[in-house]
This record gives sequence, C-alpha cells and structure tokens, in this order.
Amino acid sequence: MKKLSLVLSSCALALSAAHANAELSANVAMSTDYVWRGFTQTLGDPATSGGFDYAHESGAYAGIWGSNVDFGTTANMEFDAYAGYAADVAEGVGIDVGVIRYMYPDEGALNWNEVYGSVSYMGATLGLAYSDDVYGGDVDGIYYSAGYEAALPMDVTLSASIGYYDIDASNANSFDWKVAVSREYQGIGVELAYFDVDSDTNSLDDDGLVFTLSKSM
Repeated sequence: MKKLSLVLSSCALALSAAHANAELSANVAMSTDYVWRGFTQTLGDPATSGGFDYAHESGAYAGIWGSNVDFGTTANMEFDAYAGYAADVAEGVGIDVGVIRYMYPDEGALNWNEVYGSVSYMGATLGLAYSDDVYGGDVDGIYYSAGYEAALPMDVTLSASIGYYDIDASNANSFDWKVAVSREYQGIGVELAYFDVDSDTNSLDDDGLVFTLSKSM
C-alpha cells in the first residue's frame, strides 16, 4: 500500500488526470418495443430506456442502463451494470471484453451475470457471450453473434446482425436476425429495424418492426 503522505500529495494530480483522460456520457431512448436477442422484453409494448457511461482513454469503461420490462410476471424494470475494456489492437481491428449484471428489482430471482467479448474489423463484428446462470436459472447459455454496419448516402447507416442462442435447457435454443436503417436528425437518432426470431419453442417465434428515437449527451 502506498504511504499516506504520498497519497495526499498526489491526490489533486490524480483527480485532475482522471477528468482529463475520461469521458462521461448519457443516453435516453424511446422504442415501440424492447427487443433483446430477438425476443420482446415488454410483451410488444413501448419501452423507455436510458443510461450513463464512463469511458477512460486507456480503454476501460463502465456504465449503467435501465428500461421498463414486462414478462407477464412481477418484474417491471430492468437495470444493467457493466464494465469492460475496448481498444484498437491493430489498424482497423478492435476488441471489446467485459462483464454485465442484469438486475430486476421486483423479481430478484431473475438476476444474472454474463461475460462477453467481440472483435471487429472494417464494419464487421463477431461476438460471444456466456453465462452459467441465464435468467437466474442455473443454466448455461452461449450467444454467438455477427454483425455488419455500412454507411449509405444521405448520412444513413445500414446495419444487420444475426445471432444464435445455445441454452442448455429443453427447447430453449433460438436463432435471430435484424436489419436496420438509422440516421441522426438535428441531434436525435432515428432508427427503423425489422427483427425475426425462430426458437425451438415455436410459440416464442416472433417478428416485427421497431421504431426508436434516441439522444446521446
């Protein structure tokens, strides 16, 4: 442990450096549905979400995020806390690794943790996420994902993604995909997305359009 005198003498410099080398941002969004890995989290109803992110120039980051949810149970809010590291490791190549905690205050039995990682190159991203306690059910789950983003004329961005959720439970695996176009207009992000999911439990298969307005600050 550092001596107290050294800590006191360097405290002001440390605080100054932290502010100079870090960035705090906030975000808020309104969507016609909250869709996660192809599944609605609000029974198809609108969602309002928002969060705060802290990013350091070293690549370390942390954040919190929340949204209303509706699973047909007592849970009506979701709060996520996450931390990780993201950086460019070569020209055009980026990595992102971290851990996230999903929390449902009104139904704590659903709380669970997940570790994730991804690598990106020239607009393409491959990702992997793992948990041994999906939705607090003591069940292993691996989510494989791939995505691509490209710039279109008139400042429009086209994005597409696919994912496969391999869950170690009966009739729980699923395949989802999404295509979206987005654009910023007078500081407001506008996105229109189409999603589809096919699951081993056919009753959970779903598809539809989601419209989202967002603002980052």
